[in-house]
Amino acid sequence: MARSKTKLVRIRVTDTRCPEKTRCHAQRPIQDAAGFQALAGFTDVHARRGSWHTFRIAATRLPAFEREIRNLVRSRRVDVQIAGIPILVPAPRAPASKLLRVPTARQPAARRQQLRSA
Repeated sequence: MARSKTKLVRIRVTDTRCPEKTRCHAQRPIQDAAGFQALAGFTDVHARRGSWHTFRIAATRLPAFEREIRNLVRSRRVDVQIAGIPILVPAPRAPASKLLRVPTARQPAARRQQLRSA
């Protein structure tokens, strides 16, 4: 693999409750994207310490890796950096239908009653 067509990726397990389990969940995206050799040195001891693990991914496999690791990053169980830039995944937004509608004093009484019963 030519270095110009690869990206340097760093991952660190930040889960304090069960870092071993989180490492196991993170192994699948790493192996799918970079191969089995990328897991060398990414052990339970490494995860408990919170040390950074570094490996290279082909640029063509990078979008798939990001999609697969997104849930672990969103739940703040791992930190990931690609070419030195941290991946930040925004929390999912609730659909508008799930948002609570709170009646206000400016609304007419009939409208306030409708909102309470809905």
